[in-house]
Amino acid sequence: MTVGNLSFGLVVLCYLTALLLSFLNISTGAQRRIYWSCACVAGVFGALTTYPTWNNAAAMGIFFPSAMALGAYVATPYIKIGGKIYSFTILDPDPEDSTQQEIDPHPDSYSGLLTATTMWWCVVVLAVIASGNVYFAVFRHEDVWVGLLSGALFVLVTAPTAYGDASWRYPIARGQYIQFAVASVITAGVFPLLYLTTYYLALRHPLRRKQSMEYRVHPRHRKWED
Repeated sequence: MTVGNLSFGLVVLCYLTALLLSFLNISTGAQRRIYWSCACVAGVFGALTTYPTWNNAAAMGIFFPSAMALGAYVATPYIKIGGKIYSFTILDPDPEDSTQQEIDPHPDSYSGLLTATTMWWCVVVLAVIASGNVYFAVFRHEDVWVGLLSGALFVLVTAPTAYGDASWRYPIARGQYIQFAVASVITAGVFPLLYLTTYYLALRHPLRRKQSMEYRVHPRHRKWED
């Protein structure tokens, strides 16, 4: 077995260890320390996978821990800086927990999963992708079906988002006006037209289902009488 193959095997072992951490009956702090130790080890052995040529050793040494850092941000509470956890999703106690019924640490979150800030930057990214695909489909006649699908997906995200924001009495874009403005510019005004039309329609005809996660997660919604 060559050094490169052995090193790659050890990188895989680091990844498997990190993946299984959440199944172990140990504290989150211990999981966090083990995870980042595995990330560092994966970086060292990632560089060694290029032995004996050392071509792209630095890139491989950066790639493997970076992938673990991205995974930590998306799905774990392992990124903790200055006592604050940074994560793509909100990692709070189960909203069904009776001890948390009247606590709402993220009152503007979408279904208790994404903060309004994260959600609206995701909207901006979707606006960039959809606008680019629609542009190439309309003006260059390239991959028309991709443009149609991208545009349809953007509409399917925008309309329910606007309807939910208005139905649950949130301000426009849940106060994320910078992202709203950026998406408006990127889509040449199509996005605000669709969003605001749906938003004001929902103000007249709100939909507040008790089965929805918005109702279950945010205590203030449960105080309303339908």
